[in-house]
Amino acid sequence: MKTIEKMWIIIILNLTIKTCCVFGRTSDVFPPDYNKHKSPGYKGHPAILYLELSILDIDRIDEGRMEFCLQTYVYERWNDWRLNLSSYVGRNAVAFPQTLVHDLLVPVLVFDNAKSGVLFDLSVPNSYVRVDDDGSLALASRYNLVISCQMNFVYYPMDTQLCFIKMALLSNPDYKVTLHWGGQKATGEEDFRP
Repeated sequence: MKTIEKMWIIIILNLTIKTCCVFGRTSDVFPPDYNKHKSPGYKGHPAILYLELSILDIDRIDEGRMEFCLQTYVYERWNDWRLNLSSYVGRNAVAFPQTLVHDLLVPVLVFDNAKSGVLFDLSVPNSYVRVDDDGSLALASRYNLVISCQMNFVYYPMDTQLCFIKMALLSNPDYKVTLHWGGQKATGEEDFRP
């Protein structure tokens, strides 16, 4: 076996051991009554999902089809008070093991006015979940989206178009989970629709 191949095996084993030891057993993180399909609201209040959107590129604007194509990172952050993540508070952010992600409540965000969209997965899916130093969970995903935009050409060629990206949660009504922009104080008066 070549030296480089041995080095890769050692690195992979080392990463696997660190992940195992940091998170321990599934029962250490998930309580026995954990239900990933139930919203993690706190004391009767809806759970809050903080969103950040980082647009990498607007690839194409098609006036005839009234659409534009963009590549973006979507960052979602939330607290799931039901999980035992106390040993991670105050530490650096730790990647949540992919083997445990399928047991975790992960909000399903949809783009209401998207004509099509894909999660990037050139070699592996461009998405990961981590535990931040404050105990909150964070999901980062990279998307390629084609967004519908009702364009107005009355003032062409001096027109300006105002296009929106409409985001919502697929499976949770507003009284269970509310959306807020990252870093925003939750007042309950925010509106994400144009």
